[in-house]
Amino acid sequence: MSQAKVDKYKKEKKNRDKMLKRKKIRKVVTIFVLALAIGGVLGVTVGKRYYDYVTERERANRTISALYFDDWFNNYYNANYSTLVSFDTSSDSEGASVSDASSSDAESDTGVSDSE
Repeated sequence: MSQAKVDKYKKEKKNRDKMLKRKKIRKVVTIFVLALAIGGVLGVTVGKRYYDYVTERERANRTISALYFDDWFNNYYNANYSTLVSFDTSSDSEGASVSDASSSDAESDTGVSDSE
């Protein structure tokens, strides 16, 4: 062996412990960083699904006060069904209610009129 090879071998032998220690530390740091990355990705996806699940359950079990419900129902009814039913609020008799049928409704249902 040449003297250069012998010197190189002695230097490597002398620094072998330091190099092995550095490799072990580098390996541990690499594993730690990869574990953090994988944990972060899994944590975000599982956390988002759990958050969506919890908010959906809260949304399904949500309650509102009677005043808010009345306002919501009136707005919903007026927007969707107000044109289907019209109530005659100007009745002459005091005992008639808004839901009572008028005489023209009764005639059209039975097919018989008072004039016959």
